Amino acid sequence: MAAFRCARGGLRRVLLIGLAVVAWQSAAPPARATAPTDAPSQKGYWLVASDGSVFGFGDAGDYGSAGGAHLAQPSVGMSATPTGHGYWLVASDGGVFGYGDAGYYGSKGSGRHKKQIVGILATRTGHGYSLVASDGTVASYGDASFRNTHAYSKAIIGLALTPTGQGAWLAANDGTVATQGDAPPYASPPAGTANRTMVGIAGL
Repeated sequence: MAAFRCARGGLRRVLLIGLAVVAWQSAAPPARATAPTDAPSQKGYWLVASDGSVFGFGDAGDYGSAGGAHLAQPSVGMSATPTGHGYWLVASDGGVFGYGDAGYYGSKGSGRHKKQIVGILATRTGHGYSLVASDGTVASYGDASFRNTHAYSKAIIGLALTPTGQGAWLAANDGTVATQGDAPPYASPPAGTANRTMVGIAGL
């Protein structure tokens, strides 16, 4: 399986901190505020490193990266567009960088967020995204409607949005999960997670 590197300069050792799965569709890009109708083939994925370099595998296309751009803060997350023809990178200061067909809808860059950003999650339409901070606060842009201003005492490591986009599960590193909006509660921390550090969450 071939891989490419979307970065300038020679190879160097970097820390991989994120992954996004390719979602190809054969039809034209979806209309604003509507989700894509074609099922993705999911024949590849990208990895993003802390310096903003992007590595693609399988059918994942080369749309650019922040590698060699000397980011003010390290990259901490990545989210693909529904078409599979682009992706967003987010830095710990909230700066957002779009490539391919990933549109720019705003960011928390230049120190405008009190806490470090830990992840980015695109909407199902690809016309917006949400940024989650380590205190659980969530800022949303474009057609992403979920927002959270309540700060948690535990270290939040990620979020998963409900299908409606009107709620979210916020996961802490100890396995506890807080609910917001229309997100139903489930048992947390789940059995068998004692003495384990959680690093991510994904919704159905």
